[in-house]
Amino acid sequence: MTQPTWPSSGIGALALTDLLGRWPTADGPLYRLLATRIARLADTGELPAGLRLPAERDLAAALSVSRNTVAAAYQLLRDEGMAESRQGAGTRIVPHRTTPAAVHRANGFFAGLLEEAVVEADLSLAAVDCAPQVAAALTDPDSLLDRAERRVGSLSKLYWGGLRTGWIVGSRGLIARLAAAKAAADQGSTAFQQATVAALLRGQHEDIVKWRGEWLRARYDALAGALRDSLPGWTWPEPDGGLCLWGRLPGRADSSAFAQAALRQGVAVVPGRLLSASNTGADSVRLAFTQPPDVLRAAVRKLSAIPGPSR
Repeated sequence: MTQPTWPSSGIGALALTDLLGRWPTADGPLYRLLATRIARLADTGELPAGLRLPAERDLAAALSVSRNTVAAAYQLLRDEGMAESRQGAGTRIVPHRTTPAAVHRANGFFAGLLEEAVVEADLSLAAVDCAPQVAAALTDPDSLLDRAERRVGSLSKLYWGGLRTGWIVGSRGLIARLAAAKAAADQGSTAFQQATVAALLRGQHEDIVKWRGEWLRARYDALAGALRDSLPGWTWPEPDGGLCLWGRLPGRADSSAFAQAALRQGVAVVPGRLLSASNTGADSVRLAFTQPPDVLRAAVRKLSAIPGPSR
């Protein structure tokens, strides 16, 4: 995911919302949490000196908070010497010392996944638990290493998210060229994981496919059932595979604002806009159904408590 871009004179409300990440999940008044997060982004150089912040009304709408919350946050930034406001020029970040982290910038929404936050139900993360057959293979590899291979697809969403290994089947010449290119790019992959994957493909792959399908079906049924009961206005296409449900909010509601409101309920979801190459999905959210069924049901109950057109 590329970092958001904005004119040198200012940053839009949606772009700032993405950079803020999971700002409202800590304890404390919302205006103070917002001001603290903006100040941190200024300290790291992600909000450079001179940058004009969004208008209070626009940022309030994007964050699904009151305008008073944004106004109080901006005032706190001014009181602490982090921002200044001028009639007709808006509120801008003022020059100050930045930390060494200013050399790196990333999409704030996804970078926020690396930070500690009080999120009770993370429906933004599509990562699966380790299949028991894979766990056994990793624990006792000697029972598997003498079996033949059969190097076709990717395994992180089927076997285990931590098993970053895939395979390719092709002609001898194609494989030779690909192997040479890979060796030059990454100096080779771990032999242990490759051998484990090869043995599992040979011996227990179909069992893992069956187990994972049942594992996911139970979770999808729990999420879909909870949505039908608690949020009957939502629609979604039933997925043919994968780990996520794409829910469309009724009334063309803004999914970015909904995601912000969801965070304040302790539930993390991904606005569809962030995952769209064509800048669509403004009224959709991506819900990963990799959490246990009871967590998914509880998460939907929290989502249904969000006021507005989400129902």
